[in-house]
Amino acid sequence: MKTLADDIVETMEVQCLSICSVTEMARLVGEPVPNVAAAFTALGEAKRAIVVRRGKGKGTLYLASNNHPELVCCNCHREYTRGKKSKAVACSQSCANSFSWKKPGAAARRIAAISAQRQTPQGKANSIARNKKRWSDPEQHARLIAANKRAWANPVTKALRAAAIRNAHSTPEKRALYSEMRKRHWADPEKRKKMIAGIKRSKGSPEARAKFSKLLKDRWADPVMRKKYLAAVRRNARDPKLREANKLRMRKLWQDPEFFKMRTPGARSAASKRGYETRRKNAEQRT
Repeated sequence: MKTLADDIVETMEVQCLSICSVTEMARLVGEPVPNVAAAFTALGEAKRAIVVRRGKGKGTLYLASNNHPELVCCNCHREYTRGKKSKAVACSQSCANSFSWKKPGAAARRIAAISAQRQTPQGKANSIARNKKRWSDPEQHARLIAANKRAWANPVTKALRAAAIRNAHSTPEKRALYSEMRKRHWADPEKRKKMIAGIKRSKGSPEARAKFSKLLKDRWADPVMRKKYLAAVRRNARDPKLREANKLRMRKLWQDPEFFKMRTPGARSAASKRGYETRRKNAEQRT
């Protein structure tokens, strides 16, 4: 079956054209410009003709026969000239670099090498220094925040990023690392103060509390999630190690005056001042 690309090639032969623009070819074959542009691209990919761009920006798309004498960049498809001894197939080093990523397997190999290099101590130090420099610049800071917000607003990008974060941070090694890091930060008075302020700021607003309350109610109303939660609570309650760990943790919390201050007004009213003091004294006696 004859296609538009076949009609274009035939028209160029009949009209004896060595090069023709999209708009001119659309007039000759009586087809819309977008259809002709797509056919031009298909002919270039099939190596049946050479696709050339001329002009600034995206330029004007041309179709040239395979005997077209001019050199055409393998990446941007623009005409260019080169020295007599040069074997360059791209119009610039930028295009040569871009085209090298399109070779089969090249991108995967380079990404693997870059990832391995970034995991080294020196690579991590370089990344930290580079990111600090970027975030310390107000202009770049604002630009990066806007770019991140745009990316997370895209449902597809959001799902891919969330999955990648879960996979990267859910390993036993990462969980142990973050647990140790949180304990170390909590033991530092300055960092602890910042963490408490951050928690109050992010979780203490009426909007955040309403959102979290709705989330818990929705999950508890879901029979599957409710069954899962109840099974986990019963399993943990029967585990002697967890029970002992929770007992020790609560004793330490009741000995900490900041613990009572961090409670919400509702929790403070439920656990009255007298009840708090009683629990604290009991915890001190047990220790």
